[in-house]
Amino acid sequence: MLTTTALVFSMLQSLVIPALTTIQSDLGTSETAITWVVTALFLSSAVATPIVGRLGDMFGRSRLLLFSYACLIAGTTLGALSSSIELLIAARLVQGLGGGLVPLAFGIVRDVLPPSKVAGSIGAISAMLAVGAATGIVLSGPIVTNLGYQWLFWIPLMVIVPSAVLAWRFIPGSPPSGREPIDILGAVLLTAWLLCLLFGVTQGTSWGWGSSKTLAVFAAAAVSFIAWAIVELHTAAPLIDIRLLSRPTLLRINVVGFTTGFAMQGMFTFVPRFVQIPPQDGFGLGVSATNAGLVVLPWSIGAFVTGTLAGRVSHRFGLKSPLVAGCLLSVIPGVLLAAASDELWHVCLALGVFGVGTGLVAAAMPTIIVMFAPDHQTGVAAGMNHNIRTIGGAIGTQTIAAIVASSIGADGRATEHAYTVSFLVLAAVCVVATIAAIAVPSRAGHTR
Repeated sequence: MLTTTALVFSMLQSLVIPALTTIQSDLGTSETAITWVVTALFLSSAVATPIVGRLGDMFGRSRLLLFSYACLIAGTTLGALSSSIELLIAARLVQGLGGGLVPLAFGIVRDVLPPSKVAGSIGAISAMLAVGAATGIVLSGPIVTNLGYQWLFWIPLMVIVPSAVLAWRFIPGSPPSGREPIDILGAVLLTAWLLCLLFGVTQGTSWGWGSSKTLAVFAAAAVSFIAWAIVELHTAAPLIDIRLLSRPTLLRINVVGFTTGFAMQGMFTFVPRFVQIPPQDGFGLGVSATNAGLVVLPWSIGAFVTGTLAGRVSHRFGLKSPLVAGCLLSVIPGVLLAAASDELWHVCLALGVFGVGTGLVAAAMPTIIVMFAPDHQTGVAAGMNHNIRTIGGAIGTQTIAAIVASSIGADGRATEHAYTVSFLVLAAVCVVATIAAIAVPSRAGHTR
């Protein structure tokens, strides 16, 4: 049930992206407002994930899991019933509160399963996160075209509700680590800097990266971050232990998380756009908007296969092996697309390789975190890693958008050179991920 819920939550993040134009038309809203359908969930999830993960460590993960299910059900139901952009944005904010499901699931696996099965189970959950993101992009077009955008919420709800009931019935209670006081100030400051950072990243393209509004938001993010760090370092029971996250192993894993999140979201967002460019522009493949999401299917297949096998690879070759191999493989697709992308099979091959690589990485990261982090801080460590990937994805999307936008001519279209540079940037980011992965120690206790 945890793997199924991870799949559906990840789908909910990506399902609406290809359907934004249709939703905008149906609700009669503006281009600026419709972007908040995506941004609202990212912001809410970014804030809730580490907080819920930490509260799960403190008060019992099974309790907070049910809370996360309730938020996800409430937000998804509201989304299905929404008839205005305001209600839909509110629904996405509530949905994002369910993001705590991910770190809580990793902690529950560690609590209830024998050590020999932990890596494989975490790999399966991580694989579903990767597959869900790609599946959402693939299914969005057919669902909206044939049923309407409301079914982007009704269909996932049919899976979430039974999963919640099964979780309530069968997942054993998790013992709390202790009744420590809740770090309210830390939570407020964490919320402040995450909101400012992601708000600035998502609005930077429309406002202008050098505009006074963008710079002011980033300055507020920096000030809030510094204040948060000071508070957490001097609090007896911090919401997020910065000293934990600064340990060499977790720091390197979070670098891998940021860079692979950057690359994955960049690929997801811009490859479907790239294949829709008409061939008469001198490049592009002229794939229809309805079918463009299908090019992500090879990625989904590759990520599912390697994500489910990552546990066996770790058991045989060590925790580090799938992480390094996945990062290395993730470099190749950007190079392939920059060198040759004039046939559909070129794109499918590149994304298939990318799926194999990122599937290994997505499965290996939480496994290493669970093995290296203390038992009472598993949730917050996994939650922050998931959060950092989200931030990397937001920054990756806006970075590639800026590169593409910089080459748009009088006809309103970007050049082939801009996409070539974008693919090379994604490859370079994966090189950084590989370097960080190589620096991760091979076993717990070697370098904490």
